[in-house]
Amino acid sequence: MEDSLKTIINAIFFSLVSSFLVGLYFQIVLKDQISKEHLKIIEYRDDFYKAGIIKYYPSFKDCIENLRQDIRKSKNVKIYVTYGSTILNTLSEDISDLLSRKDSKLEVVLMGEKNPFALGYAELWNYSEEQLKNKITESFELLKNKKGELIKQNKLKGKMELFKNNKYPFNSSFYICDNLIYFVPSKHYESKDFVPMTIKAQNTDTEGALYNKVTQDLDFIFKSGKGIEKI
Repeated sequence: MEDSLKTIINAIFFSLVSSFLVGLYFQIVLKDQISKEHLKIIEYRDDFYKAGIIKYYPSFKDCIENLRQDIRKSKNVKIYVTYGSTILNTLSEDISDLLSRKDSKLEVVLMGEKNPFALGYAELWNYSEEQLKNKITESFELLKNKKGELIKQNKLKGKMELFKNNKYPFNSSFYICDNLIYFVPSKHYESKDFVPMTIKAQNTDTEGALYNKVTQDLDFIFKSGKGIEKI
């Protein structure tokens, strides 16, 4: 009887110890795994912070409302797009709001008719070279007319500068609103059903940050004295 009782007690004791050791093992492994995951998250967050990335939009369409709001809150806006007829029409009222505010400034760079990449872009988007040039002209006229309307209404308080890019490609489009940027890589597929993604970032004054890289590139283009024509 005593032997049987000892056997049962030993079995229970062994079972409890085994359960404890197994639980301890998995707890240690789980904690280690969680710690590694936390470290990865911290590392990713640090990389995103250094790059200044605030938000990722799967489609440019997803950022339009945020972009409009940021233009209305900004004093200095720069737009760099190939021809931009659709987006400039969408942002028309926001541009008017910007230019009606004191000490505001809008700079827009579009493709010039002398740009050596014009024909390639026209073929990609299934336009004739003449059609593409007409779209660019329409965009410039839209902006000039917007300025003219504000002058007639005695509401123009800001400054607008328009430029033609007659040399450099448009590998991306971007919209700079004070210390924010919306960066849109150019697509390589002609279908209008495919809309490229957009990255929103802020100026972190960190070397290599997205905002800094894009603005440096733009500065180099302007300072080169080649290919950029003010109109």
